[in-house]
Amino acid sequence: MLMNKNEFRKQQLAKLRGFSQSYQKLQEDQFLQEKLIATSDFKNSVSIGITISTMDEIDTKLIINTAWQFNKQVFIPRCLPGRRMEFTQITDYNRLTKNKFGILENWQSQSTINNEPDIIIVPGLAFKSDGYRLGFGGGYYDRFLAEHDLMSISMVGSLRLIEKSCWPINDYDIPVKKLITIE
Repeated sequence: MLMNKNEFRKQQLAKLRGFSQSYQKLQEDQFLQEKLIATSDFKNSVSIGITISTMDEIDTKLIINTAWQFNKQVFIPRCLPGRRMEFTQITDYNRLTKNKFGILENWQSQSTINNEPDIIIVPGLAFKSDGYRLGFGGGYYDRFLAEHDLMSISMVGSLRLIEKSCWPINDYDIPVKKLITIE
């Protein structure tokens, strides 16, 4: 049965928040990050676009730290007017500012902007096996991916992979190109 996106989003967020402090989530996040780091997409990249994860997302710190260890450029999104975003380079976790959604952003005036990183790690609340995702409701990534044809990858934990269609897919929804799952 199809649910409206907002209804399914609320239901999924409640499920994920109940799971967020569990040992299983910690294990899954570690596994997914290690699996992504082992991909040729990551190994061959020079630059990555990635969020600094919040509690409701798959942890990203191992990926970011590994990228720095291998001298990769790390770019994080920052929200712009009109529900747009751009990616700015970070070299550490200092001088970041939380936006209205609680997401850390880089607003340093001398920041390098790169909206064409080699790979982009896309967060989401739920995913279908064909790459369609349900995000947090702002449409930022769909707009960004519609304008930038990038290697988009999402890490999908056990509660995020939805086998049957639970929400409608719209013309403006952009699927990610690769899913990293726990299987």
